[in-house]
Amino acid sequence: MLGRSLREVSAALKQGQITPTELCQKCLSLIKKTKFLNAYITVSEEVALKQAEESEKRYKNGQSLGDLDGIPIAVKDNFSTSGIETTCASNMLKGHRCDIDVSTEAMYAATRREGFNDVVRGRILSGNFFLLKENYENYFVKAQKVRRLIANDFVNAFNSGVDVLLTPTTLSEAVPYLEFIKEDNRTRSAQDDIFTQAVNMAGLPAVSIPVALSNQGLPIGLQFIGRAFCDQQLLTVAKWFEKQVQFPVIQLQELMDDCSAVLENEKLASVSLKQ
Repeated sequence: MLGRSLREVSAALKQGQITPTELCQKCLSLIKKTKFLNAYITVSEEVALKQAEESEKRYKNGQSLGDLDGIPIAVKDNFSTSGIETTCASNMLKGHRCDIDVSTEAMYAATRREGFNDVVRGRILSGNFFLLKENYENYFVKAQKVRRLIANDFVNAFNSGVDVLLTPTTLSEAVPYLEFIKEDNRTRSAQDDIFTQAVNMAGLPAVSIPVALSNQGLPIGLQFIGRAFCDQQLLTVAKWFEKQVQFPVIQLQELMDDCSAVLENEKLASVSLKQ
């Protein structure tokens, strides 16, 4: 059931092939089994099960709220949700507070220093600097003009008869974590985001699709860029391409088995060292 499309799951709920509670439990079970992936920051299990029960009652009474009623969802941790902790994956929003008690001002400054890394602090400071009245014309307005030139380049390309642009997503294959952390985040982002930054500045829709595995067995992606406000056309092309490529779906069960084997070997090694 978890491998089906939203349309198929919705139909299964309406036909009684599965209940919202059963579906919710399956999702929660998979989240627990794949906890090692660190994909979720907060899991509101009790709330999800309660909402699933309420959805189940609506289905029994023929009062479904719509096609998505009863289907569990996951959202990014940057949406402020009532009754659920929102952290944006940041220690600051988790309530981090420095132990310095010299003064309130010193405590605030130290907390911000510890809670934000160099990249975040740099962006906050530069943002405030560039928006100062005396710097507005020299920096912000010029940046807006450059952004307009970038957007115009895309307009000219699309007006030449092009419907969708195709580019690499990154300069290389997906980078393993240990390789990724060899360089600071600012440098790594500057290298890996070169093909996606222009799209954001031009305000265009884009989607990245894995197309093949490299010699190292790591995914390689292609980016599809569409005309402004032509999201449906872009997604239609991307979906067609995805079907043609038939990129292998990650088999979570195999991944979990491999992870279990690694963890077991680590435990055995630990026992051997203690003996």
